[in-house]
Amino acid sequence: MPHIKVTGTVGSIVWDGKLIKIWEQYEFNGEIKHRLWSCWYDMPRTDFQEQDTVTISGDLSCKVGTWTPKDATEPKSIVEYHLNDCTTTSHTPSEKRTEVEAKGTELPIDPADAPF
Repeated sequence: MPHIKVTGTVGSIVWDGKLIKIWEQYEFNGEIKHRLWSCWYDMPRTDFQEQDTVTISGDLSCKVGTWTPKDATEPKSIVEYHLNDCTTTSHTPSEKRTEVEAKGTELPIDPADAPF
């Protein structure tokens, strides 16, 4: 089984943080495409949030699945990409998350300056 590394944006976190779904962006024939990866961890990941950018390495496995587009009635066959036994090589919190964390680090009001 090949061991690969994928960089993408966290799309969802399920199974109590043991399954992280990330969207990889790549170019194919001059067009930007997106690929969904299901990344499986042994232990829950509590440090990830949606929209974070991550680089994850793991053992590649693929299977054939089905998907029905919103504007269609017939399902299409697709390839589902999975990484097993994952490790995180880089993690960059999203800008939105960074702003929220920065607001949380402000010092609380001094009781002497309280308006009551």
